[in-house]
Amino acid sequence: MSEAPTDRAAVDGSMSDLPTHPLLLEIATSEDVPREAILACMRSIPEVAPELLAAIARASEAPITSQIDLNLVYYGVPILSAAREPRLHAPLLRLLRLPDDTLEELLGDEYITTVAQIAIGAFDGNAQALFDLLCDADASEYVRLPLFGTVAYLTWLGRIPLETTRAFLHRIDTDRPIPAGDISWNGWETSIELLGWQEFAPLVEAAYADGRLNTGVSELRLFRQGLAAAAAAAPDDHSRFEEAGYGYIEDVLDAIAFPAPLLGVLEESTVDDLDDALGDGLNHGFDDGLSGGLHDDPNDAPTDADRMLWRSDVAGTRRNPLPCRA
Repeated sequence: MSEAPTDRAAVDGSMSDLPTHPLLLEIATSEDVPREAILACMRSIPEVAPELLAAIARASEAPITSQIDLNLVYYGVPILSAAREPRLHAPLLRLLRLPDDTLEELLGDEYITTVAQIAIGAFDGNAQALFDLLCDADASEYVRLPLFGTVAYLTWLGRIPLETTRAFLHRIDTDRPIPAGDISWNGWETSIELLGWQEFAPLVEAAYADGRLNTGVSELRLFRQGLAAAAAAAPDDHSRFEEAGYGYIEDVLDAIAFPAPLLGVLEESTVDDLDDALGDGLNHGFDDGLSGGLHDDPNDAPTDADRMLWRSDVAGTRRNPLPCRA
């Protein structure tokens, strides 16, 4: 039996693609979270950014075949976002159009918990590029769901003009580029709620009535409550955004909870972990306030709908309580 590789670079079978900067060399070959190297990169952004951006651009254009590049993307995206590097914006949006399973491998299987913050830190002022991604039904709904909150936060912050966002949210309602039942409709709803724009309430009510928001992820009653609270909040009160997980990455190490996955082995382990979580929690039912739960029978297998609700809980956008035992 062959020995396990001694470091991550050995997984590649080649050292030809190693980065030139010594900090990135450490990141590219690390098996654990390279905490000191990450913090040092934060102090050396002008020097490390070009190689990180190049790795992210490559990953957005062609499948990753190198553990070296995977490490550079996995750690480089939050590093550059935490540094508020605007050159990240364009390659990040290209990256986020990749399939969900690819994004899990590149950014980690819980990327939906940080992608909104990552996009906020990467924003370069080009709101239209962000809007285009949100209107692309071929992009993962788990990307588009939290990125609506990114738009809301950047609008509240003043980095996207109010009227620009108002026009965009109206266009989503009139043009309907998102299929009915797609959970990114809940992102549209959440952005309206967070901004406290009560004039949009009839549009949200209509979306519930015609089935666009028939996703099982939220309730009209809770939308109304959140909308009223946001409308009554002081202009400088950002607590509702903070509670929902929207804002800049303040501590890059908090945003990198786990080491980069090994290339090619994430998908199976992610599915197993998700099924374990579903079997332990979701099969015993969601307390949705309306029924006994999705799966009152613990012998039922998790469905795609269960996975959707589990992931929306992780993303912090589902307004119903988290999974509980019946």
